[in-house]
Parts: sequence; C-alpha cells; structure tokens
Amino acid sequence: MLLLALLECSNPRCEATYEGYGTAAELRGIPCEECGHELEAVAYAEADRACEPIAPRVQPRRAA
Repeated sequence: MLLLALLECSNPRCEATYEGYGTAAELRGIPCEECGHELEAVAYAEADRACEPIAPRVQPRRAA
C-alpha cells in the first residue's frame, strides 16, 4: 500500500519536517537532510496512486 507520511527528525534539537511517499518499510531509515539523524513517521495517510510522484517515492520533501 502506498502511503503519504509526515516525517519528523528524531534529533530533538532539529525541527526539520518532511513529507514522503512509499510503503511503510520504504519510509524507514531515511536520513534528515539537516542533521543526518533518522526521520520518524508521525502520521500516515493512504495515497492515491494517481498522485504518485514520478521521482523516487522515498525522496522526502520539506513539509509546509
């Protein structure tokens, strides 16, 4: 199942937040671009396959 996830940095001093597309397994272990710590999924939503990005699914982008 393709998910849209809100990802937050696991480093308590870093406030980076991202969005990422992928399966739950693909969304684990992604490093933060700001500090290198692992990102943690804090919320999931089922993603519509029609909205699936063409770029790699697990490439996070900064959340608004």
